[in-house]
Amino acid sequence: MKSLVTLLSVLFSALCFSTEQIPDELNLIGATVEISDFPLESHPHKGEIVREIDSRACSASARGYKAEWTVFEEKLWLGMILKNLCSDDPELLDLDSFFETDSRTKAVFAEWYSGEISYQIGPAQRLTQDESELGGIKYEAVLYNIRKGRVLSRKIAIIKQVWDR
Repeated sequence: MKSLVTLLSVLFSALCFSTEQIPDELNLIGATVEISDFPLESHPHKGEIVREIDSRACSASARGYKAEWTVFEEKLWLGMILKNLCSDDPELLDLDSFFETDSRTKAVFAEWYSGEISYQIGPAQRLTQDESELGGIKYEAVLYNIRKGRVLSRKIAIIKQVWDR
């Protein structure tokens, strides 16, 4: 009986899908790219910000928002936060209610964020069995290394995403 339950669980789990999530975006000069990183998630007052957002309103946005970022003068800036993403008319969250915005750019310097931000520039390839028993993908990307909102480096790298069990 245990074997049958295990076999059925494995077979049916392969048929389960989740809704693809709406990514954050990075605005570059003349282009906007999707990023798989979420710098706002590490903000110390994120809880206060997301209380203004109903994350249950859209299955494609479990976070309840989409943030738009830019790199300007070697710093990471938050330009806007959109909420109610699945509606016909997404709303802008008033940044001035939560942040001190720059008077020139009307953006927020992301001084709380330390980590990496990347965007894909090459096609995704499946990982081989030698690279990961669980499966995954790899792709060429532009990778920003950021510390306290300041860009320390920008380079081309191979990003690997390995699936969890």
